[in-house]
Amino acid sequence: MDTTPMKAQDGKIIGAIGSFADITESYLLHQEAMDKEEYLSIAISSANLGTWRINAKTKEFTASARLKEIYGFDAEVEMPYAAIVSHIEDSHRDKVFEAIDIAIHSGEVYEMEYPIIRLYDKKIHWVHATGKLYQNSINNGIPHFSGTIADITERKMDEQRRSDFIGMVSHELRNPLSAISAYAYLLGKRADKNNDQTLNDTASKLARQIKRMDAMINGFLETARLGEGKIQLDKTNFDMADLVRLAEEESLATITSHQVIFAPVEFTPVHADKDKIEQVILNFINNAVKYSQNETVINIACVTENNLAHIYFTDQGMGIPQKDQPYIFDRFYRVESEQMQHKKGFGIGLYICKEIIERHNGKIGVKSNEGHGSTFWFTLPITAS
Repeated sequence: MDTTPMKAQDGKIIGAIGSFADITESYLLHQEAMDKEEYLSIAISSANLGTWRINAKTKEFTASARLKEIYGFDAEVEMPYAAIVSHIEDSHRDKVFEAIDIAIHSGEVYEMEYPIIRLYDKKIHWVHATGKLYQNSINNGIPHFSGTIADITERKMDEQRRSDFIGMVSHELRNPLSAISAYAYLLGKRADKNNDQTLNDTASKLARQIKRMDAMINGFLETARLGEGKIQLDKTNFDMADLVRLAEEESLATITSHQVIFAPVEFTPVHADKDKIEQVILNFINNAVKYSQNETVINIACVTENNLAHIYFTDQGMGIPQKDQPYIFDRFYRVESEQMQHKKGFGIGLYICKEIIERHNGKIGVKSNEGHGSTFWFTLPITAS
């Protein structure tokens, strides 16, 4: 309500003129905003997240008590932005700066996992950080960059222990497998010499199982190397069409349970590690066979769009539940369902594929409807022909 007094000639107030405005809608909007802020605060507290905020104009940095605790600071102690920076481990500091810079200029969400060195105990902890630039409609429109930090040290330690164990076991399996392979070779030679077809068939089956076991061990070792950042890429220039044709030849020679159809591929020049891209292609084909019924069709296509090679693998299999799709490429992730109980696997194949493709500056993904099949895909930048 806004009022203006009415005065007589002698100065005495004899009345007032007033106006009223209905502010119900603005009050309700304000109340809704307050409720949302309270809900967000409860969610952040429940998740045990630290929060931070940087004023884009003044560069003033504000850290929550939980964030200070994660970094090893007392809640009462002032924590400047420089402290955040200095406690990021050297190996990741530049990557964090680059990711933040991209997020600020693009408006996209910043999300990273990186190690920090705590203030008091000097121990390494791992954090998962998110952030985004928010355009403020209040306070002269000055934007701010804010986000959350979660302590994921325990999860990282579990991953490392699992990776170490897999690497150790894989190395130990190498020696007996090499010996078995040698015996299988000798067995095959003796079968040829004696013209023993039964023994020859047995030796061939044994050799195929050894090859499968060797592929599994290689997958485990690859997983361990990826976790340690030790995987090396041997990039060369080649035509994706040639690689798809090789995959087609192998599939037609080895897959009799499904109808595998390869669409014609035009010249598609790429600069990549040929062996590792072939590994991804064969993994997707084998998965399509593994997770779809016999006699169904698997379609494979490679097309060029926007200077990218797009490779698609479409099956008519069991499909992937919507709730599992965001995690299907995570290390050791397995879909839990009645159908999957009879499917063997360790949850590392798709993880390895994702790491290989992303290290080629490509993207990878899946589109799926449960019970109606899946389309897995990946992209690679093409080179100038």
